[in-house]
Amino acid sequence: MTDEELMCQVQRGNQAAFEELFKRYDRKIFNYLLRDLGDEELAKDLFQETFLRVFQFSRTYRPTASFAAWLYTIARNVCRKQWGREPMRERMRESAWKALEEEVPTLNATPQEARADQELVEKIQQALDSLPESQREVVILHKYQGLSYPQIAQVLGCSISSVKQRAFRAYQGLRQHLAEYA
Repeated sequence: MTDEELMCQVQRGNQAAFEELFKRYDRKIFNYLLRDLGDEELAKDLFQETFLRVFQFSRTYRPTASFAAWLYTIARNVCRKQWGREPMRERMRESAWKALEEEVPTLNATPQEARADQELVEKIQQALDSLPESQREVVILHKYQGLSYPQIAQVLGCSISSVKQRAFRAYQGLRQHLAEYA
């Protein structure tokens, strides 16, 4: 079943359909929140709040919309609500990058090559952190969460051309920051 079909089942009270959607998206949503917030404990709390809202507002979902975009919109709104309470952008983002480090397996055998891999992960983190928030968000949603540009436009509430423009500028900035590693 597609995500959209499962969500229609959730609207009819099917608990198993909700559990299936949860299984499909739990890691992705947690990683998105962790990268966005930079605080593992807060990400856990907001992760729970996100899925609680999915359940609470399941009746507002329309099957003509992408479920993934709807879900990420909820997660993004939960984050934005939290940012209104405390200055999250000022905090260290180390815990947010644990997930990135785990996603980059060290295939090299020597300690020197492993250090080079770790250095590259740190450079990618610095390059992403140097981007304006609107560009960083597009990269995270596109590359790390696998959303399409139309889905990202829906999540961000902007046009597809705006998303493409942000992505172009973001990837251009990342290429400049990471030129020595290309």
